[in-house]
Amino acid sequence: MLIALGMGMSTVFARYPQIHLLIKILGISYLLYLAWKIATTQTRPDLVEKSRPLSFIQATFFQWVNPKAWVMAVSAIAAFTTTGSELYTQTLIIALVVMLVGFPCVGVWMGFGVWLRTPLFELAQINTP
Repeated sequence: MLIALGMGMSTVFARYPQIHLLIKILGISYLLYLAWKIATTQTRPDLVEKSRPLSFIQATFFQWVNPKAWVMAVSAIAAFTTTGSELYTQTLIIALVVMLVGFPCVGVWMGFGVWLRTPLFELAQINTP
């Protein structure tokens, strides 16, 4: 998605270079909004339903309709490219860095999520009458 978007954005950025700043502002605003929603959401363990997680293929296809993935891709292209340079090369470098850094970070993120979630649910079950 990042590579496809970066290749397509080259024409837009060449024609309208001021869009770089607009995309940065909109992307930051949206991510701050999501962070606020996550930070202020209250969950109750007794209301959490068991659901089947997405398969690898389903999750891969989901990224094409995931607004956070689009914001990340557009923001990365806008933030880490320059309009005067070769956008194709810059896009490939960005995609490589995202892949090399992203996979280990997602693994750590998932590990901490499992570690943090388990004790909280166990404590909630112990304290429920």
